[in-house]
Amino acid sequence: MYFSGTAKTSIEAKANRGAIDILIPIYFQDIEKECVDMYAFINKFEIPTFMEDYVFHKIHDFYH
Repeated sequence: MYFSGTAKTSIEAKANRGAIDILIPIYFQDIEKECVDMYAFINKFEIPTFMEDYVFHKIHDFYH
């Protein structure tokens, strides 16, 4: 993930969302819903904390 630390531009946010959209199905394909650890995913890919809500919703969508 790319995060400048000072500016959350719309381009950065769009790139980060796109990366998350690609990574979630790959990362969680062999993980049962009951075993999901969102924070392990966030830490593994160094996703900025301000994107936690987006990750939560995308994981939820993936399993439903």
